[in-house]
Amino acid sequence: MNVKERNRYFTLEAIAATIGKYIHPGGKFSDAREELLTKTMKPYTADGTGKDTLIYSHTVSVSQEKVEEVFFELQKIHRQNERKLNRIKFALKRESDRLNLESQQKYKSELEKASLQYKRMFSQYKEWQIKESGRVSKLKIIVPDALQTTYEKLSLLEE
Repeated sequence: MNVKERNRYFTLEAIAATIGKYIHPGGKFSDAREELLTKTMKPYTADGTGKDTLIYSHTVSVSQEKVEEVFFELQKIHRQNERKLNRIKFALKRESDRLNLESQQKYKSELEKASLQYKRMFSQYKEWQIKESGRVSKLKIIVPDALQTTYEKLSLLEE
C-alpha cells in the first residue's frame, strides 16, 4: 500500500473504532440512550425509606426523536466506514494470499531444482567412486625386499 492508501485505511479504521466505541452496547451513547428510554418510561424514582425518602423527578433535555435520529445516523456512518474498511481488508487479504501462493510455488520450484542438482551430483560422485575404485585396484604395489617377509605375514592373516 502506498502512503495515501495506508492513510485512508487508518482513517477508516479510526472512525469505525471511535464511533463503534460509543454506539455499541456498553458504549457511552448507547448507555445514555437506554437511560433516556428508562427515564422517559419512569419519570419518577424514589430513594431511601420512610421519612428519609427522596422522590426524584426526571425530565429530558433532548427529545427522544433527536437522540434516535443521531444514533441511527451514527450507525449509518459506522456501517459505511466498516464496509469501506472491509473492502480494503479483503483486497489486502487477497493480495497476501496471492503473494503467499506465488512464494510457495517459487519455493517448491527451487526445492525441486536443488533436489535434482543433488541427485545429479550424487550420481556423478558414485560414478567417480566406482571408476576410482577400479583405477586403484589396478595399481601395482611394489614391496621392497626388506619388507617382503612382513608383507607375507600380513597376507596370511588376511586369508
